[in-house]
Amino acid sequence: MLSIFLQREVLLVQLVKPFGPEIGVSDLHPDVNADLLSICLALEEDQSRRMNDLLVGFIEKEYDITEELSNSPVMMYIEQAALSFINNAKSIYPVTFSRYDIRCTAAWCNIQQVGEYNPIHNHPSDDIVCVLFPLVDIVTDAKYNRNVRDELPGSLIFHSPSNDPRFGTSSYTVLPETGQVYVFSGALQHYTSPIYGEDDTRISVSCNFKIVRK
Repeated sequence: MLSIFLQREVLLVQLVKPFGPEIGVSDLHPDVNADLLSICLALEEDQSRRMNDLLVGFIEKEYDITEELSNSPVMMYIEQAALSFINNAKSIYPVTFSRYDIRCTAAWCNIQQVGEYNPIHNHPSDDIVCVLFPLVDIVTDAKYNRNVRDELPGSLIFHSPSNDPRFGTSSYTVLPETGQVYVFSGALQHYTSPIYGEDDTRISVSCNFKIVRK
């Protein structure tokens, strides 16, 4: 259970801007991250929670954690990250929002296994996406080629559809680490690369938010 002190902390994100849309980056406190990981692992084998028919990923273990996360103090930190992003990414959201202006519409956990990945996609029905990584343990020695680029296993790749060289790069690749949080617009395209080692672990959580402010 999270301490009262931790519940008073505020999770802020730093903005990176590799192309037009900003991307927010932050880190969960280890105790908060441990609680998030516990939520994921508790439902890993519950077949009734599987969301494979609703998601685009080529991943077997995709399951709904919306209820558990909403009833956990962890959600407060995720909301803070989403608010920190939209209140600072002024090129996307020019006004200021409060926690009453956003609503989590869905949250799910992905546990990648060998060869599994998410193809390029976005979240057009939602305004903000938070992707958290409660556990990442990958041997990154191996590389594979995709569209003449080298990508490390387990990478998260953001893609801007403009290929106009005047706007610089059209993609931004990160290799997530345990406890990291990435926040971005639901319209931003992104995908993940597979993992290859039998002992590799890549557990991620996605939370979609909709702006409900009138």
